[in-house]
Amino acid sequence: MKCSVIRDLLPLYEEKLCRAETVKIVEEHLKNCSECKILYDDMHEDIGLKEVVGLVEPVDSYKIDIEHEFWMKYYGNLILRSVAIFLMVYIITISIGMIFKM
Repeated sequence: MKCSVIRDLLPLYEEKLCRAETVKIVEEHLKNCSECKILYDDMHEDIGLKEVVGLVEPVDSYKIDIEHEFWMKYYGNLILRSVAIFLMVYIITISIGMIFKM
C-alpha cells in the first residue's frame, strides 16, 4: 500500500478506530517502511504540552467582571459626552436662529 494512504490512516490506527483488516495492513506496512515507522514513532513523542499549557492563564471571572465594568463605564461616559455636545450645539443653533430672526 502507498505511504500516503498509511500516513492518512495512522491517526485512526493510533486511536484504535480501524477495522482488524486495516490494522493488519498498517502494521505490515510499518514493519517494512522505515519512513512511516519514524512518523508513527514521532506521534508518541512528548511535545511539551505542560509548557504550552503553563503559558495560558486560567480564566478568572473576577478579571472578566472588572473588564466588563471598565468598558461599561467607558461607553457610558462616551454616550453622555456625545449627548452633552449634541445638546450644546442644538441650543447654540436655536439661540443663533432666534437672534437673527429679530
